[in-house]
Amino acid sequence: MKRVLDRDFDSEFPAKENKYFHHYDDEEDEELVSIQLIDLIPHHDYQKLMIKKFECQQKGKALWSRRREEALNCYNYIPIEFRKDKKYVSNFLRKANVLITPYKPILHITDMIDEELLKDEEIILDFANYNLKNCSRFNRGSILSDLLNGERRDVGLKFLAMHYEEYRQFTDEYGFSSDDIMFMVKQNGLILEIFTNHRSCRDIVREAVQQNPSVLDLMCNNYIYKEVFLEAIDRRTDFGSSFSIPNNLIEDRDVVLKVVEKHGVALEQVSETFKSDREIVLTSIRNNGLALRYANKIFLTDKEIVREGLCANGSILNFLCNEYKNDRELVLMAVRSNSFAFQYAAEHLHNDREIILETLKNPYAFVVEVARDLGLLENRELAIQIVRHNGLLIQYLPYSLMKDTDIMMIALKNMNFTGSKTLFTYFRGDFQKILLSQIGAEFSICMECLKKDIETLIHACEAPFKEEAMIEGLRLYKEKALYYLPFLSISSSNIEFFKRAIKVFGGVLEFAPMELKSNREVVLDAIRQFGRSIFYSNIMDRELIIEAACQNLSTLHDTIGFIGYQYYDEIEELVAVQTGQCFRFNKEIFQKRIDYEYFGANFLF
Repeated sequence: MKRVLDRDFDSEFPAKENKYFHHYDDEEDEELVSIQLIDLIPHHDYQKLMIKKFECQQKGKALWSRRREEALNCYNYIPIEFRKDKKYVSNFLRKANVLITPYKPILHITDMIDEELLKDEEIILDFANYNLKNCSRFNRGSILSDLLNGERRDVGLKFLAMHYEEYRQFTDEYGFSSDDIMFMVKQNGLILEIFTNHRSCRDIVREAVQQNPSVLDLMCNNYIYKEVFLEAIDRRTDFGSSFSIPNNLIEDRDVVLKVVEKHGVALEQVSETFKSDREIVLTSIRNNGLALRYANKIFLTDKEIVREGLCANGSILNFLCNEYKNDRELVLMAVRSNSFAFQYAAEHLHNDREIILETLKNPYAFVVEVARDLGLLENRELAIQIVRHNGLLIQYLPYSLMKDTDIMMIALKNMNFTGSKTLFTYFRGDFQKILLSQIGAEFSICMECLKKDIETLIHACEAPFKEEAMIEGLRLYKEKALYYLPFLSISSSNIEFFKRAIKVFGGVLEFAPMELKSNREVVLDAIRQFGRSIFYSNIMDRELIIEAACQNLSTLHDTIGFIGYQYYDEIEELVAVQTGQCFRFNKEIFQKRIDYEYFGANFLF
């Protein structure tokens, strides 16, 4: 059949009429088919508008996607435009650390998203996890009870499998069947830790170790089939201190050989027969040199095995006889494997330049002190290599190198503190004095220290660049930095400093001179940075309240009294449309937000 557009009806049409074809013959001279062709070349205004609308909606979708990626790392609230998006809501619930409730009224977070999402299994589970994280321990039982007694018992079982440690005392209340246990084991094999009476079921145990090979740690006192155990060992990559070979397999050589191949120090658990088996011992120390500690003493004189052990972990030098600790070749081999082996070498080898330099490739405090005392650290390049590996070692360098600004900068960039230690609590002695003097004299050192420790602001109080340090502190630490502002004794007449600081963090308005607190432009700058700055200003009106609410919606409840509560809903809606912040999910406001910010783009959720 030729194209209808050709207006040529000589070709035969199907003889039978149907709803898709109309039959024409030579005698019929009735109406011809009328077709109107419209291209997208903008001859007419309405066509231009259609094209413009299409382009705007495409821009809106692109903007929504970009904003969504940016907002995925924001856990203060869920913008209304993402409250129908399952992936976004799920991500928020998994990563948010505090229960999101507004000042008025107190709402559960379920009121903040589209009700359709609350029917989704994944979201139900995420909500349960979220509530568990934020509720008191007295309410934990009700979360599990609601799930197990509700329509989605399967979600309750998944939830219990994830949080079995929190619900040990509840396991007898619900009468779980073998099918329930199997279902939970498929989610988390470690559930067998609390369901001990099911550890004898072969199918359940097999499923558990397939799901998580660490289940083996629970089975040391239980009978376990050899093939199930070996299958789990093959799949296991990490072994903790709680791992034990099951009692019914501890005398099986094939099992022992397989275990020490993956977990060398398991040699400690086996019988003396296996500890004297050369193949088993050699296999174990190739995996972990420390296994040599548990081998039969006859192997401590076997140089091949000792070499294998030192290559695997040089620190076993500590457990070897003095003959080996005096052997320069073996000590060199040990420190190449583990620099900590240096401290176990014979004392006369602590003066060996080659051994020290080899150890300094992975330096630690003891060897750096030894090298310094031997005068080996006068080399500036070697000192840089050491602090680049671990900046904390700068305190063991010669005094002249500790004062080197370049070396100090490299060290600061490579410092990592653990526990409660900070830049100003970790160091003592000469280096601490040098560091404090450099903070007040060198701008670059001060800025680098500030990245590590906010206490730098106190030590910069006499520095000529203390204003710059404070502004950088505000940029890095926001509200926390305000505590240190009075220590810097910055004059209230320094108007330019306060204007700059307010643009970095609006909370500085609290300490600003009165003339700035009455300056509308400055107050607006402060509020746009930190909504609650409105409480430090000397002026308050509708525009400022709206600006504050747009930056932080919670300020609305505390400020609305100044202009009247009759405007609360109006301003709340205005803020929601302009910023996406709102307390409740509302479909009308959602659509207004999409129309306002995203050009009315259509989304499929």
